[in-house]
Amino acid sequence: MKKYKTLIIGSSFSSIGFAHASEDVLIVEQTEMADTSFYMSQRGFEKCDYTPLTDAGRELDSIFRERGVINDRGQNVSAFEICLCRFAEKHGINIYLKCRVVESRSDASGTTVTLLHNGGLEDVYAERIIDTRRLNGGKRYLAVIFDAPEREIDRALIESAFPSSPVRDAFYEGRYVLYADVDAEDINDAKVEIYRRWQKLDGCRILYVAHAFYYSDAEHPRLSDGHYKNPTEAFEGGILLAGEEF
Repeated sequence: MKKYKTLIIGSSFSSIGFAHASEDVLIVEQTEMADTSFYMSQRGFEKCDYTPLTDAGRELDSIFRERGVINDRGQNVSAFEICLCRFAEKHGINIYLKCRVVESRSDASGTTVTLLHNGGLEDVYAERIIDTRRLNGGKRYLAVIFDAPEREIDRALIESAFPSSPVRDAFYEGRYVLYADVDAEDINDAKVEIYRRWQKLDGCRILYVAHAFYYSDAEHPRLSDGHYKNPTEAFEGGILLAGEEF
């Protein structure tokens, strides 16, 4: 049985930052995406300037800039995961994707966790478990990326169909992201609600609907990217947490 000091449930910039600054860490993620907090919810298009504090943070930031992910207009959220995977692969960070926790059994010194992944069932032992999936409260928004034939769109019309839903410039010219405030627990119900409202709009075309909700004003776990708009800052948040008495 493989043994780890820390098992982190949920992959994010923060959890990968924690793993990079620690020893014997395994990250398990039930989706096939290493970056679930920014990419899957399509949040963080608005540029948030941040100066890295660590060598690792500066390295990650340089990957963003080499690939043109961040420019003066904003951030290309869809490309964040590519950069994060490149960093994680280079530094040999242990991540199991498409992996679920089946059960766990604790004793005085740690926890035996049964995982289900493409290789089947596997038991691993960890001294501590950090679960980044839990969050409390907050409003649900579902990001919708769209474009319009003209650069100037009628924001009043959009706001009438989606009240209390912020509209931001997306990364590419002529594209926008709407964070639709939806009253739905299920992601598919939320999409149906969005399409129903969208029928009121003329001249706008939906390009992409996010795979996960973006939570606003929610209480996030410390290794969640929910605190941050800048991915490098989220990454270094994990590094700083690893240096504390956790």
